Amino acid sequence: MLRILVDTGKEPTMRSHHPLFRGNLMNRLGKSAFLLAAVGLWGCEDDPPAVETQTVGLHAFQSCDALLDYFQDEALSEVGFWGWGAPEFGGGRAVDDAVGAPQAGGEGGGGAPTFSDTNVQVAGVDEPDQVKTDGRYLYVARSNQVLIYEAADLSAVGAIEIEGYIQGLLLDGDRLVVLGSAWQRPDALPAGLPARFGDAGRTALSVYDVADPAAPVRLRRTEVEGGLVAARVAGGTLRAVIHFDGAGFVGWDVGGVGGGGSGSVGGGSVGAEPSPGVPVEAGTATRVDPQVADWEQAWRDAVHATTLADWVPYRIDQVGDAVQGGPVAGCGDFQRPGERAGHGVTAVISIDLDVPDALAADPAVVMAPGVVYANGESLYVATVNHAGWLVGGVAVGGVDDVAVGSGGAAGGPTEGGVATAESPLVAEPERQATQLHRFAIGDTAGPARYTGSGRVFGVPLNSFSLDEYAGHLRIGTTEDRPAGTTNHLWVLGQGGETGLQVTGAVNDLADTERVQAMRFLGARGFMVTFRQVDPLFCFDLADPTNPRQLGELKVPGFSTYLHPLDDDHLIGLGQAATEEGRVTGMQLSLFDVSDMAAPALDHALDLGAGWSQALYDHHAFTFWAPAGLLMLPVDRWDDERQHAGLDLFRVDADTGFEAYGSVDHAGLAGDWRPVIQRSLVIGDTLVALSDVGLTVHDLETLAEQHAVAFPQADGPGDRDLPVDEGL
Repeated sequence: MLRILVDTGKEPTMRSHHPLFRGNLMNRLGKSAFLLAAVGLWGCEDDPPAVETQTVGLHAFQSCDALLDYFQDEALSEVGFWGWGAPEFGGGRAVDDAVGAPQAGGEGGGGAPTFSDTNVQVAGVDEPDQVKTDGRYLYVARSNQVLIYEAADLSAVGAIEIEGYIQGLLLDGDRLVVLGSAWQRPDALPAGLPARFGDAGRTALSVYDVADPAAPVRLRRTEVEGGLVAARVAGGTLRAVIHFDGAGFVGWDVGGVGGGGSGSVGGGSVGAEPSPGVPVEAGTATRVDPQVADWEQAWRDAVHATTLADWVPYRIDQVGDAVQGGPVAGCGDFQRPGERAGHGVTAVISIDLDVPDALAADPAVVMAPGVVYANGESLYVATVNHAGWLVGGVAVGGVDDVAVGSGGAAGGPTEGGVATAESPLVAEPERQATQLHRFAIGDTAGPARYTGSGRVFGVPLNSFSLDEYAGHLRIGTTEDRPAGTTNHLWVLGQGGETGLQVTGAVNDLADTERVQAMRFLGARGFMVTFRQVDPLFCFDLADPTNPRQLGELKVPGFSTYLHPLDDDHLIGLGQAATEEGRVTGMQLSLFDVSDMAAPALDHALDLGAGWSQALYDHHAFTFWAPAGLLMLPVDRWDDERQHAGLDLFRVDADTGFEAYGSVDHAGLAGDWRPVIQRSLVIGDTLVALSDVGLTVHDLETLAEQHAVAFPQADGPGDRDLPVDEGL
C-alpha cells in the first residue's frame, strides 16, 4: 500500500607540542569544554525535583552514584536464570537505512550538475557510502583501504590503509572522513582507560586532508567503544551516533574477578587528578561460574559488583603524536529518557572538520539506539519502547535526577505526556511506542544540544520515515497490536512542555499491513504499506494541525523505495505481486500524483525474478536527472541465464520506462561473477563500481573506455599504490 502522505578550573593534562593541540585544543577548549577531561559541574538545585517514570524527555543525573544506580537497576530488571533475560531494547529496529534523494555534486555553466553524488535523503547532508567523488577523483572503500583514482582514466593516485574494517566514507571539500571498526589492541593505553578498551569493539573515525590526493594527511583519529549507528556531515561538521552495550562486559566470562573484561581496570580517573567525571575504579564484578547452584543470583551479584567503568563507553583521540583518552562524557552529561529504554549508551560524537583537533562536549543517553534522521539544523534519535514489558518505567531506587528542559538547561520543564487537546497521547503499557529526541546541530562549531523530546505510538521503518519541514517533525510508524498491525502518520511541533508536541495525526491506516517505504516532499507525505496489495494514499501535510488523507489507489505489489521524478511523479522500486500477495519479482512503477485526490499508476515495468541492492539501500539507486537516466545494480536469474550487472533505463513521465542498456564486470574477474554495487555520472561518462573493480563508460553508447581491477588486500606486497599506514 502506498500512502502519499564544565568548566573545571583545571587545565587538561595532555602535554604535546603538536601545533593543532597547542594552538587550538588547549586555547579554544582547554578550560570550558575539554570533554576528555571527563569532569563536569552538575549545576543542580539543592533539592532537585524527582522525575517520575513514564514522562517524556531526557533527564540528567545528579551524580556518578546516581548514574551507576540507574545502570544497575536497568540491568537487574532484565536478569533471569540464563543471564540477560531480554534482548536489547529496540530489537528489530532499522538503523541508518534511510532511502535517499538525488543530489547534484557540482555545477557548471547555468547551474547544471556535472557529476552525481551519493544519493542522500536530505540535500546538503552527506551520508556514508563506499565510494565518493569530487568530480575529479574517486575515493573507494575496500576492506581496510581507501583506494584513490583519477576519475577520467582510473589511473591510481594513492591509497590510505586503515587499521580495522572500513564501514563508509564521507567527503566534504578536501576533508575525507573514514568510518570503520577497530579491533587491534593499542600498543599502549592512555592513563585513565579501562584495560578492556583494547578488547572491546570500537568505532574508528578518521579525518584526512586530501587536498593532495596523492599524499593524504591524517588530521585526527578517534576510537569510541561501541558500534556505529549513523553518521552525517552537514555544515562542515561530522555527527556520528555510536551505541555501546555495557552488559556485554558484565558476567559473561567464567571464573575470576572483573566485569567480563573490564575488571582489570587501572586505578585513577581521567586526567591527572580525580574529578567528578566518570571514575575508572578497580573492577570487582564477579564473573559467573557455571558450577554455581543459583545462576540467576550469581548474575545479580555480578551486576551489583559492577563499577561505572563497566557501563560507560570510553574513547581515545589522536592528533599527530598526541593521544588523550577518557569516557565519552562526564557523569553530568549523561541523560536518561522518562521511559525505560535500555541500559546501553547512545552517544553523539561531533568533529569540526575545519578544526579537527577540537573536542565537543556532546551528550550521551542511557538508551538503545534506533532510527537516526538529520538535516542541517536538527538530529533526531528514535528509540523503541516495546509493548507491555518495556513501557512503564523502571524502579530507580532513590536515584535523584534533574530534568533537562526544552532549552537544554537543568531543571527545565519536561514533565507530562505528549498530547493534543482532543486526543491525549500517554504511556499505555500495552501499546508499542517510540521516543523521539531532538538535538540542535545548527551551530556547526559546537556540540549537539538537546532541545526536547516527543512520543508516538508505533515504530518507524527507517530514517525515511522521519522528516522535518517548516519547524515540524513528520513521522510514519507501524504499530503491532494483539489484533494485528496498523499504521500512523504523526506531526509534531517544537515547543510545549516536552519540546516536541503532537499537533496532528492520521491514525489507524491500512490495518493488517506494514509500512514498506516512505517519502516526504515538502507539504506532502508518501507511505507504502503491503500485505496483499499496494494502495496509494495521498496526504496533505500543509497544515501541521490538520494532516489530511486525500486519495487512494490500489495496485498489486509494493515499493520499498520512492524517488521523485518531478513535482508530479514518483518512481517506485519494489516487488511485483499477485492479487493474493505472492511476490513474483522486481518491479519499477511510475505514479502520477499531480492530483492528490486521484493518484494513478501510469507505467510499470516487470524486471523479473532477481535482486537489487537498491531495493533496501538507497545509495545503490542512481537517477541522473539531466538525462532522465535511472541506474540499478541488478542480479537477475531465470530458467536460461543469470545476469549480474548495472541496468539503465530512460524514464519519462509520458512514455514510462525504456531499457537503455546494461554494463557488467565479467571481464575483470575471470570465472568470478562480480556484483556491481554503485554507479556515478561524471560529465559525459558513467562510472560503475563492483566488488572487483571499476569501469568507465561513454554515457551515451555505454562503450567501455577504461577498467581497473582492485588490488588484492592480503598485504602491502599485493599493492602497487602508495599507502598511508595511519595509526
